[in-house]
Amino acid sequence: MHQDEIEVSLTSSEPAVDYDAGVELQITAYFREDGTFNGNTLAFHCDPIGTNYRTSFLEVTFEDWSKVVGIRDFLAEYFADNITSRRTLSVEVEDGVASITPFDKPPREQEGLEEITIQVENDRIEFYRSGSVYPYIFSYEEKIDGEPQDRNNADKLLNFFDEIISLHPDFDPGGEDLENPEVGPLFNQYRVEELLTEIVTTDADLYSDYQKAVREFEDGEYADSIRDLGRAAEILVEVISLDVYDKDDLPDNVAGRLNKLDKSTEGHPSFIGKTISPLWWLRNKVAHANTYEATEDDALYSLLCFQMAAEKLIDEHIDS
Repeated sequence: MHQDEIEVSLTSSEPAVDYDAGVELQITAYFREDGTFNGNTLAFHCDPIGTNYRTSFLEVTFEDWSKVVGIRDFLAEYFADNITSRRTLSVEVEDGVASITPFDKPPREQEGLEEITIQVENDRIEFYRSGSVYPYIFSYEEKIDGEPQDRNNADKLLNFFDEIISLHPDFDPGGEDLENPEVGPLFNQYRVEELLTEIVTTDADLYSDYQKAVREFEDGEYADSIRDLGRAAEILVEVISLDVYDKDDLPDNVAGRLNKLDKSTEGHPSFIGKTISPLWWLRNKVAHANTYEATEDDALYSLLCFQMAAEKLIDEHIDS
């Protein structure tokens, strides 16, 4: 058995001159063709309350689901870095249709789309065209006294994309369908991110440092990737150390705590210490760039060390 479609509904308020207008956006992911919708399709239904338009709609079909992974990563990077400048991402599509429907006129429709441009600027997230009533939403749910009160829609969007990536019956996030297969079949970025959200929020340093390290690896910035993984690993070391030892018995620095874990004979603490130790060694080596140049293998090894430590700590130790 498998799911054929998944849906999320988001609401937010758009500031107007004398009042706040409402925006309602429903996104549906269709995994397989069902006679009405093609497979690998996203459909966006937007109700821009308070405008001259009744509704707007966008439906796009992708060659494969890796395009959806790219959209998710683009949004995650923007939200994690708290960027205020405008960012756009153009995504090729196999086919698509966009339409807007005024209150007193028939719909205006564009068919045969070849690409869509997703834009984020401050709190506004647009899924087709800049500054229009085509499907869009804001990262918050409401404003009070003109200020956003939360980032609930940002979290809901990322959670939705994580879900439709993980549940697609014909797509393996760690397999050859990804645009960056050089990352390696053992490495699973999305598995690690899912685990991290069990102990921190997506805007926490641990989560953002990990995502940054993955991006740097894919961009060939291997030393930077290892350094950011080192910062993320410090938090894993702190979590396991404070969980299994009395605080008074712990060294104040990360190296001392890691050494204590590494020399332990206890199950999970020993495994985690011995897994992070090679990553920490590489982190210290790249700190001296004049004498050591990190390679792709070094960075990939560091990513795998972090992944194994996160799996053992979060999936097994914390749940036990």
